[in-house]
Amino acid sequence: MLRMRDFSITRKLTWMNMLVSGAALLLACGAFTTYEIISYRQTMVRDLSVQAQIIGANSVSALLFNDPPSAEATLAALRATPHVTSAWIYAPEGRPFAGYERDRHAPPPALPLVPNGVSEAYWFRDGQLALVRSVNFHEKLTAFVYMQSDLRGLYKRLERFGEIGIGVLLASLLAAFFASWISGRVVAKPIQDLSETARLVSRDQNYAVRAIRRGGRDEISALIDTFNGMLAQIQQRDDALQKTQERFNLALMSAGVGTWSLDIHNRLLTWDDYTYPLFGLKPGTFSGRLEDMKKLVHPDDWENVPRGTKAQVAANGTVESEFRAIWPDGSIHFLAMRSKVYRDGTGKAVRRAGVCWDITANKQAKQALTDSEERYRFLFEANPHSMWIYDPQTLAFLAVNDTAVEHFGFSREEFLKMKTTDLNPRVDERQSAGDAGAVNHGFEGSGTAILQKKDGTIIHVEFASHNLPFGEGNTRLVAVGDITDRKKLEDQLRQSQKMEAIGRLAGGVAHDFNNLLTIIVGYGQMVQEQLEPDDARNGYMTEILKASERAASLTRQLLAFSRQQVLAPRLLDLNELVVNTEKMLRRLIGEDIELATVLRRGLADVKADPGQIEQVIMNLVVNSRDAMPSGGKVTIETSNVELDESYSQEHPEVKPGHYVMLAVSDTGAGMDAETQKRIFEPFFTTKEKDKGTGLGLAMVYGIVKQSGGHIWVYSEINIGTVFKIYFPRCMESKEAVPALPEHAHSARGSETILLVEDEEALRMLVQNILQGRGYKVLAPKEVTEALALSENYGGSIHLLLTDVVMPKMSGRELAQQVITRHKGIKVIYMSGYTNDAIVQHGVLESDVAFLQKPFSPDSVVRKVQEVLDRS
Repeated sequence: MLRMRDFSITRKLTWMNMLVSGAALLLACGAFTTYEIISYRQTMVRDLSVQAQIIGANSVSALLFNDPPSAEATLAALRATPHVTSAWIYAPEGRPFAGYERDRHAPPPALPLVPNGVSEAYWFRDGQLALVRSVNFHEKLTAFVYMQSDLRGLYKRLERFGEIGIGVLLASLLAAFFASWISGRVVAKPIQDLSETARLVSRDQNYAVRAIRRGGRDEISALIDTFNGMLAQIQQRDDALQKTQERFNLALMSAGVGTWSLDIHNRLLTWDDYTYPLFGLKPGTFSGRLEDMKKLVHPDDWENVPRGTKAQVAANGTVESEFRAIWPDGSIHFLAMRSKVYRDGTGKAVRRAGVCWDITANKQAKQALTDSEERYRFLFEANPHSMWIYDPQTLAFLAVNDTAVEHFGFSREEFLKMKTTDLNPRVDERQSAGDAGAVNHGFEGSGTAILQKKDGTIIHVEFASHNLPFGEGNTRLVAVGDITDRKKLEDQLRQSQKMEAIGRLAGGVAHDFNNLLTIIVGYGQMVQEQLEPDDARNGYMTEILKASERAASLTRQLLAFSRQQVLAPRLLDLNELVVNTEKMLRRLIGEDIELATVLRRGLADVKADPGQIEQVIMNLVVNSRDAMPSGGKVTIETSNVELDESYSQEHPEVKPGHYVMLAVSDTGAGMDAETQKRIFEPFFTTKEKDKGTGLGLAMVYGIVKQSGGHIWVYSEINIGTVFKIYFPRCMESKEAVPALPEHAHSARGSETILLVEDEEALRMLVQNILQGRGYKVLAPKEVTEALALSENYGGSIHLLLTDVVMPKMSGRELAQQVITRHKGIKVIYMSGYTNDAIVQHGVLESDVAFLQKPFSPDSVVRKVQEVLDRS
């Protein structure tokens, strides 16, 4: 609450003058107002009493004659007196006799009681003056006059007087204010200026400020001169001290150093402004107590903080320490302190003072360097790839990681005594690896190389190198990855692609050759049927047909290799198949070779063509026989196997899963790696000239692949060879195999057959064969003509015999259109190799009749009669 003693001198003088003047005026106005109210009220009572006396005198006659109208006429004269609000005349017993109301018509009020012996009474209430006066005639009470008058006149008079009083009061106060202001300027202003100057100096510590001297030689002027002289002396000392402090602060700020002092007796700390930021605080927010200081230091480091303990006080000289400060945001900062103890004249320790600075950046830099070294050391030592550092001038190894030691087989000590060229294989071993020129002496840049392990193993690697500062000179860092397995997989892929390309070529050749063989065999058999048994030309024709049969066998082998022959697969037990063919195989290999079978019980079924699998087993056994001219042993083995992910990674074509294995192994001469790469190529053979066609293993490869299986060969020189075939395990239930009907050699028919074949010579052959057996043959030259003929032919067409692959339209598409025009027509497809138009992946569809080229006249007639006889 603001008190008078807190005011300035000028304000005190002003308020005192104004209060005294105002109080005097208020007392005068109050006394005058009171006097005025009393005087005016007496005047009103006197005037109202006179009017009541006049009304009573003028109304006596009306009262005596009981004439109220006359009395009311007398009262009506009061309208000329506006301040009278009402007037009533009452009979002595209190009954209203006549009345007057200025503003309203209301029942007469009750006559107020008038004390006995009193002729007149009045009172003020509810803002009105009320008066009762008795009327006597000949000293006898005749009536009472009751009148009421408002006080508006009094109020208006007081209002005017109040306005005048307020005006006089304000004028007086204004005059007192100006009088006080003038006196304050003369007396109080110099003192006030001196006080303000002292306050500014104390607040701003600015000793260049001076108090204003306004002349004169009084006591105030002398006080101002003394004060200004004292400020001048202080300013000189302050300027010198400030320059020294600025230099000191500049040094502290540049170094990021804060200063502190500990009062050992009171145990209170004092910080400068540069110390607060070191603890994450704003200047002035630290209490100075050691208890609060402890909260800012990591608990494990509190013993390192100088805090005036006996041991610390007893220590002489400068003490250095480091500790961790915990900032308000929770971050950790490393601080260093250097301090010493100061003693008084008696040698008693009074304070410890020192400096403090932040060493977080240094700590972080050292830690970052340590982490970086550890990280790169870990990346080098724990890297899954072989890595080493070597001198590009001498090629000597300087460092190797654990992976290189483990992978190459050399110890770390052996590596450090070697050069990079010591990892290069010998020339003969490089040649066996297939790359005689891949020698690396410096591992510059990146690339591939062939290296040799300690145990002599040749490996293919790819490497990348970078220059690296190491010790006092430049070195080279090399990272090496073993790509031997990948190289093998790439070789397998290239081999597979080559086999696929050869297969497509072989299939195309076999297709064209089959058409020619069909014509040769067909016409040869037709000519032979017309010759007499003792005709010499009969022998010639027999040799022609034998040669044609051998040629047809070659085409079948080519088609088997190219996986374009037609298979009729069914559920098959390989154990049963091996047992059924074992007797034939023993006769095939001879007595000097032992045949053993290892057939596992509970063997799962596979889905394959039995005849083709028999051909596979026979070809493999014959191949083993030829590899053992001096005798040996052939083993046929079956088992259920499960090929896992690791096997699939080594053989990308194989999907992990359950398989049935068929293995044929021998103890023959074996094969080298180069021979194994080409073993399944058609016409490739290691036998002498005219001893083999080179299609046996190619046929095996094609049948296995077309049956959904996989075949791999493992062989070593002078040890033997093993072929392992993996067929997918099949869980279907077995079905009965329908028997094919036999037909007589002289079967004849009379049905109409639509023959479609784009090879003219072959078309004429089939036409002659069928017409010779009584059939009516329609033989258009091309597909479009065949469609027109089937649409316009008036009779019934019972059978469509069509080639599969033809220009403009396939045999399947032709059959679909012909069937829409001739309901119930039967269809036979002819082809020299498979096509997805009638088969799926080389497997014949169950409802499709197929005639494999080359074919004989009898096989054509037999197939036609078989299809026509179906219900």
